[in-house]
Amino acid sequence: MFKTVIVLGVLALLAIFALKLLFVLLGFAIPVLLLGFLIYGVLVVFAPEKAARLKARIAEI
Repeated sequence: MFKTVIVLGVLALLAIFALKLLFVLLGFAIPVLLLGFLIYGVLVVFAPEKAARLKARIAEI
């Protein structure tokens, strides 16, 4: 029974660590995605041909 409590505690600590890591990565990824969307939106308005080439290049990947 003591072993089960220890294992559950270790699993809980690992889950907390994984959630913290996930939220840090999301906290980094969301602003980067918003910045990319903003830059693409500006390109669509001011340079539609460049935006079309960029979209085609990304579609190749």
